[in-house]
Amino acid sequence: HRVSVILGELGQTEGSKASNAKSIEMFEQLRDAGDESLEVRLGLAKAYFRAKRYDDTVKLCERVLEADSKHAETRSLLANTYNSLAIAEGNAKDTAAALKYHQQALVLRAGLVQDFPDAPKHIAELGGTINNLGVLLGRQGKNREALAMYQRAVDYSAEAYRNAPQTILWGHWLAQGLRNTAVKQAAFGMQEEARQSYERAVAVRRKLAFENPAVASLKGELYKARLDLGNYQRSLGHAADANRSFRAAQEVLENISRDTPDQLFELATVYGALATADDGATEPSEAERDDQQRYADLAMETISKAVDAGYQNLKTLQSHKHLAALGEREDFQQLVDRLRKEIQVEQIAAKEADTDEQKLADRHK
Repeated sequence: HRVSVILGELGQTEGSKASNAKSIEMFEQLRDAGDESLEVRLGLAKAYFRAKRYDDTVKLCERVLEADSKHAETRSLLANTYNSLAIAEGNAKDTAAALKYHQQALVLRAGLVQDFPDAPKHIAELGGTINNLGVLLGRQGKNREALAMYQRAVDYSAEAYRNAPQTILWGHWLAQGLRNTAVKQAAFGMQEEARQSYERAVAVRRKLAFENPAVASLKGELYKARLDLGNYQRSLGHAADANRSFRAAQEVLENISRDTPDQLFELATVYGALATADDGATEPSEAERDDQQRYADLAMETISKAVDAGYQNLKTLQSHKHLAALGEREDFQQLVDRLRKEIQVEQIAAKEADTDEQKLADRHK
């Protein structure tokens, strides 16, 4: 199970799925052999969750909690499952179902914070649920209530990230919550508050990118945060401030190395991340959707340059999580097919060369 998680974090989607499938098979064999231990049941529940088998996850978690209603790890997993179900229902526009699952997650996560008030993980996850409730309220046009939820979520996320600054995800949630807050504050004419929220989001993104230079997608998120700030400054008529923000944003992308095939691929994943909307973010505007399409086109253009320059990691190209926005594009599928054929040709040529060398060696025996 741990291998599956690591591969997923590295963006190796197919490898993660395969490893998780093996975990499910192993845990199910143990269960079917009569092993009803907590380790087996919880391990299987985690694997089901990663496979998005949410109904099975809920059933297993409920069985564990029947025996031990205070088991923290199981309560957290069940809350994560309800959160995922809520997001799926929200994306499907089933507001009632999404609200039900969010409320179930909220009860569990609030209980965990009450029982473990110093645990950053539980604090961050409670903030995540409150943020997601804000997104749901925003979709219903309840913008005052949504803003209040975003502000509460930011408080929890800030506390979690302050206590565990090494956790990238919680910094990401904080920056996302600050952006959500800024959007609503701007809509209500709260100019100074919105400006401060955008600036705080930039500061968090800058910290994340500086402290984690190997994670290229964080540079893309910093670029986007600076653009958000610049666009808001321009809307207020603060041209000089806006121009500084736009220049700083451009410098972020210009400072990403692009000399080798691997570096070009990393830049493509930055564009790919910018082309994908995050769960828990406010509904994108028409202009933001246009930007996402532009970033997807830039990702495709940059990947093509990487392949032309010699990039050959077909598995990563097909499974990287930040390239999900390209998966259905015809030009992306054509590039994948082209690379597959080029690799096959090289493999055949290498085998023929090995055969010729062996024949020559045999001749000299």
